[in-house]
Amino acid sequence: MKYLLWIVVVGVALVAAGPWSVVAEEPAPTTSEVTIPTPRGVKLEGVLHRPATASDTIVVIGSGRGYHMALPFLARTAEEIQAVGVNALRFNWAYFTAKGKHSPDLSVELKDLEAALTYAKKLDGVKHVILAGKSLGSVAASMRAQAKSDDLAGLMLLTFPVHPPKKPETTFPDSLKLQSWKKPLLIACGDADPYSELTPLYTYAGGFEQAPKLVIAPGDHSFNGPGGREDKATTLANVNLAAHGIARWARIWADGFAADK
Repeated sequence: MKYLLWIVVVGVALVAAGPWSVVAEEPAPTTSEVTIPTPRGVKLEGVLHRPATASDTIVVIGSGRGYHMALPFLARTAEEIQAVGVNALRFNWAYFTAKGKHSPDLSVELKDLEAALTYAKKLDGVKHVILAGKSLGSVAASMRAQAKSDDLAGLMLLTFPVHPPKKPETTFPDSLKLQSWKKPLLIACGDADPYSELTPLYTYAGGFEQAPKLVIAPGDHSFNGPGGREDKATTLANVNLAAHGIARWARIWADGFAADK
């Protein structure tokens, strides 16, 4: 009789753990299209990447002059940042939607950038913002960083124009102004970027009070292969390499912010 009772009890336990039990779902990363409001009433198009595990750091990425947020380098960079457990927000400038041109002094783009930063800082759980941009976006990011930096945890200059094409001996004056930046800084470019030839880039990086980190991957100003945009396989490989290095840097600094709590 004892054995019969034990078997019945075990049977009940197994039934209780059967199909009626609720298994908690594993958190999953999310990627969603978002609309970013601006004070002037224009809405910016963006894509928000949230990692599976909550992070208090976000990378806000402005697009290039003609390189919108859906093109490979910006899309893969945001995806890689998400994959290492950090939030990312990539967005297009208002003139993309309006099919116009950027403002000559980037004053309008700086307003767009401010709107994106405001949006990012209001997201649940976000405490640290790393500002980033590609090409024109990196120039706007550097201008914003020089004008106001207290709300920025770091800066990423992606395909940053250090000098005019074919004039490596002439460094852009605004680039030189950034050399007093003391917070975390990453500069990423292709090894055949006409705006950032390697020798002047290394010289420029050496002039900072606090040395920046460099991510150098094969390719031109958009990490295209020797055959340009048509060289899709090589370009994708270059883009993946650059995006991975950028994301690892973001993860390292996100861990550092957490450790400083």
